[in-house]
Amino acid sequence: MNLLAQAPEIIANAVKRGLLSYPANTKFSVDGRPIPRLDDVRHKKSPMEQFACLRAWEMHQAGDSYGQIAARIRCPLTRIEEVLAHGKAIQERKAIK
Repeated sequence: MNLLAQAPEIIANAVKRGLLSYPANTKFSVDGRPIPRLDDVRHKKSPMEQFACLRAWEMHQAGDSYGQIAARIRCPLTRIEEVLAHGKAIQERKAIK
């Protein structure tokens, strides 16, 4: 627990010595701590993944079961709801354009 309490100081010393660096364009708060940039990088999918998600959503709308969709797009059944949610979001963005 003591090491965890010292973490900000350890990181600050490492940055001062040049052992660590923050990404370019990092903004800092008044007390010198970096302000994290929270973006949707991990939610951006490649075009092929987007196609599979959109296809899964269309299959779901056609009445296919989760098992059928997972087998057809080769996705684990445990992640099918996430894939369908992403496919629905893609469909909604296409409808707005």
